[in-house]
Amino acid sequence: MRRVAALADIHGNLPALEAVLQEVEREEPSLVVFCGDVALGWLEPETIDRLRNLPFPARFVRGNCDRVMARDGLPDRDRGDWLASFEATVEEEIDGMGHVLFCHGTPRSDEEILTEASPAAAFEAALEDVGAGLVVGGHTHMQFLKPVGGSLFANAGSVGRPYGEPGAYWLLLGPTVVPRRTFYRLEEAASRMADTPWAEHAGQLRHPPSRTEAIATFERMAGRGA
Repeated sequence: MRRVAALADIHGNLPALEAVLQEVEREEPSLVVFCGDVALGWLEPETIDRLRNLPFPARFVRGNCDRVMARDGLPDRDRGDWLASFEATVEEEIDGMGHVLFCHGTPRSDEEILTEASPAAAFEAALEDVGAGLVVGGHTHMQFLKPVGGSLFANAGSVGRPYGEPGAYWLLLGPTVVPRRTFYRLEEAASRMADTPWAEHAGQLRHPPSRTEAIATFERMAGRGA
């Protein structure tokens, strides 16, 4: 059976990534698709190096942070060139699901915002002319499923910096969409982060902003909130 794991928004959180990769390897998917934003985070070089040496097939979608960091944010040109090699979207056939498109924000933009509270018209516009029964994205760091006409939009959630409950979120695809949440040594990771320039974000690992707060912020950013 052909199954695919979808991971998004790692943001340099290597401890969270390592925990997820252990679960992914146990599931033995045919492919792992990373839906953008592996970069811009506290253990960014180490995370990039880990992802460049995976022992299984993988494809990488370019996130908005990957795009920016590849252009002007990484002192290491080799790592920057690797980020620049990411694809705008990835398309795969998955057992029981047919044609699946992977993106970061939406198929048309790595910065476009969709949350579970976004109006149906926003989803319909973003997925217009997309010939896939399932579209998988990330960007807003919250896992959700949303029917859109005859298709389904799935946000993989965030491995490294989720909103809502702590953990590392991802999806297992085929023959259905299975939302996954991996627990890892959160306190240990937060303590390690506290000794880096990213220290101000350590508290968000332990106590992320609520989904309600995050949705309201993203909807305002998209021009759809008060």
